[in-house]
Amino acid sequence: NGDYMKKVFKTGLKKTREHISLFGIGDEVSDAASTCRTNITLYDNHEAHIEGFKNIIEYTDVLVKLNLGKGCVTFYGTELEITMLSDAQLTLKGTINNLEFC
Repeated sequence: NGDYMKKVFKTGLKKTREHISLFGIGDEVSDAASTCRTNITLYDNHEAHIEGFKNIIEYTDVLVKLNLGKGCVTFYGTELEITMLSDAQLTLKGTINNLEFC
């Protein structure tokens, strides 16, 4: 249904001229009273920047699965490569064909 998809995209995506950002996977930090969020920023289908993930569950050149604390996200594609990795941030490059929240 077109109306349903418009609502999903309207509340779930923030589109700018340069990229599309997906927000909203909440994750409580047990040591602090504050809430940490996972932010995923997609640059076309060739790059993704992820902030606030817990750890890497699986990593191959066609699949990258990340633990978000209260769920996970899996990126599917070809020639996937983690080009930057620090504490709770990473940059994924390659051709991203699909992503799935689980």
